[in-house]
Amino acid sequence: MDPERVGEDLVPCLSRAEHRLRAADLDPVVRLLLLRDVLALPEASPELKDARASASTSVHVRRLQAAQLPDGSWGPFHSMRSAQRARVPTTEAGVTRALALGLEDTHPVLRRAGDYIERILANAEPFPDRAEVNARWPIGTTLFAAGTLARFRPASALLAEPRSYWTEVATATFASGRHDPEAELACHRSLSGLNIRELRYLELGNAYALALLGSCPGLMAENVERAYCRWLWTRCVPHPGPGYLQVDLDHLPPPHKPGLWDRWLAAQQLMASLPTWARLADSVLGELVAVVRSDGLWDFGPRPPGSPRLPLSESWRTKGVRAHDWTVRVLGLAACLIRSVASDALGP
Repeated sequence: MDPERVGEDLVPCLSRAEHRLRAADLDPVVRLLLLRDVLALPEASPELKDARASASTSVHVRRLQAAQLPDGSWGPFHSMRSAQRARVPTTEAGVTRALALGLEDTHPVLRRAGDYIERILANAEPFPDRAEVNARWPIGTTLFAAGTLARFRPASALLAEPRSYWTEVATATFASGRHDPEAELACHRSLSGLNIRELRYLELGNAYALALLGSCPGLMAENVERAYCRWLWTRCVPHPGPGYLQVDLDHLPPPHKPGLWDRWLAAQQLMASLPTWARLADSVLGELVAVVRSDGLWDFGPRPPGSPRLPLSESWRTKGVRAHDWTVRVLGLAACLIRSVASDALGP
């Protein structure tokens, strides 16, 4: 991949949008994401410190904090109850919302959530959802907890065992250079000692396994990582892209489909943890220049129902604010690609 070509496609558009946002009266959360994820200001920067403090007072953060239970959870972990109408329906959704709002493990919301999830992984806290009556469930609950924790506390010692398990599954599954579903199922049976008849949500394509495997550089051998990433990028059965997000990765979503755009950006962000992603994403992210507005910003429409990733700004009633939210997400992804390509060009 040619770093100069990536720059030619994306950098001017990225720079223009950055300048537009910098000149705008941004909501504190959007400002934090711009400074931290796009401009990559140093941690000691007074501007970044001020942005973190301001974002912590956002009405969205306060609502998320108010909904959090004393144990650090938001009730159910993974399975939403059919009659539930909670603002934050699960602990997974609470963590996703916190990360979307720019919170880190040092913030009380994620610190309490992280401690709660670690207790689950240490078997000091029961997994709160109603158990499924099948052999997959014990592996699944550990995966849901570990994959969620890995997104914001990747250095936790309690991730070592789940990482080892899923690394072995990935290595066996892609030993031939291609996805081998029979080898994948056989590896689960061998490692767990359980009579697993079908994988379903345990398939390597799920977003939790991706978050877990991508949270520790060098976890997979290079050939395994390449095969895994390319398989996720192109697969369409049983659904496209990472499971639970289910969106095609290799082309842009259609216009005026905010739900697809929301999941597409989230899926690309998860994929960005894999080194091979940058080589695959180069072309499709370059196409973002074709869907930018004349003012240099992106706006893919109203908030998708139930999305924990939007809104970022306190109100979308103010003209232009919605575009700030979408644009800072696009810029964060584009900046990640450019940094990945630059790092790859420099070599080890």
